[in-house]
Amino acid sequence: MDVHLLGINHHTAPLELRERLALDGAGVAAVLRDIRSDAAAAEAVLLATCNRTELYVAASDSAAADAGMRRVFARLAGDRAALVPACAYGESGERAARHLLRVAAGLDSMILGEHQILGQVREAQSRAHDAETLGPLTHRLWSTALHAGKRARAETDIGMGAVSVAQAAVCLAERAVGELRGRHILLIGAGDTCRLAARHVADRRPARLWVANRTVAKAVAIAEAFGGDPVALENLDEVLPSADAVISATRAPGFVLTAGQVRRATEGRPGRPLALVDVAMPRDIDPACADLLGAALFSIDAVRTLVDRSLAHRVREVPRVEAILEEEGARLAAWTRAQGAAAVVRELVERFEQVREEEVRRNLKHFQPEEEASLDRLTRAMITRLLRPPITQLTSGTLPPAVESVRLDLLRELFALDPAGTAGKVCRGDR
Repeated sequence: MDVHLLGINHHTAPLELRERLALDGAGVAAVLRDIRSDAAAAEAVLLATCNRTELYVAASDSAAADAGMRRVFARLAGDRAALVPACAYGESGERAARHLLRVAAGLDSMILGEHQILGQVREAQSRAHDAETLGPLTHRLWSTALHAGKRARAETDIGMGAVSVAQAAVCLAERAVGELRGRHILLIGAGDTCRLAARHVADRRPARLWVANRTVAKAVAIAEAFGGDPVALENLDEVLPSADAVISATRAPGFVLTAGQVRRATEGRPGRPLALVDVAMPRDIDPACADLLGAALFSIDAVRTLVDRSLAHRVREVPRVEAILEEEGARLAAWTRAQGAAAVVRELVERFEQVREEEVRRNLKHFQPEEEASLDRLTRAMITRLLRPPITQLTSGTLPPAVESVRLDLLRELFALDPAGTAGKVCRGDR
């Protein structure tokens, strides 16, 4: 039995296909519930995020597994099913495992090194456990991936720095006014950038978070999600004097914050700077604010410079992450090969024991009853001595994977072992 992968992501599939295959918890559970019949899979885990959908199954028939997974994807894609063959990628064995390790480490993310994927990998494992489709092979694979992802972030700087516009904006505000914990923060806008900025600000536990927008209902939605207060755009002057930092990202055609408003807000507060981070295009904040005493203005260019520097630093960390993944992948491969060898050892021992018992029963008539126990001990000892050298070789793990696989197949053939019978029963018993 081996692991097989079929997936799509932001590298391979257009948005309209990714949308069709984007599944919530109930959708994931439904796929996992049916996957055994769809793909002849003994085990299955489904990793579903906004940018990727990847199905991992453990199955002994690779062709049946691949065909079944493609049927699942086609059914989910609906009228976009014709896109699946060109957009989906498939891997098996160690290549499938190495891909998951790269995903967990953030090397395959839209934003290099982003941290959310590790939680999503953990959630996929939990959902498979709840659906009772997580087995010995996938459990080991997922545990290795989570460990590799944690090591990558703990031992390298792959997750350091601000590599999204929203995150960089918050970091620049901190540079100007210091730690945002206990501060008063004003966000202007209600799009994706402001929503993400609100998440980063909320993580820092400000004393007050305002969200201002021309459409107040949108401001209410973000404010409620992150423990803030909504503000109508025309009421900015009421909260601006109390703000320590402003992040603005609207699509307004003109300035939403003028130099006059900022001047009035900073008057009478010496030693308490006001950080202004403008990530809009066209600009939201009057550039003349840069010349005002007590105000620190950062433009979209400053934000992008910080993003580029952080991303360049993460790129330099990739070789260090790859080295960690190589170590973890090698350990997983050795474990997987050991399971295959252990299965053959069980089959071999059982085959020899079966022959021994048959021959002992056939020849009991030639021995006295008191000799039966001695005969049993003698034949068992012979089998043990004969099998010790091949078992030692089989479990040594010293051969390359391809050579070891050929050797195991040859051994099964030479001794007429039955992987579909004995080994299959052992695997299901382990589960």
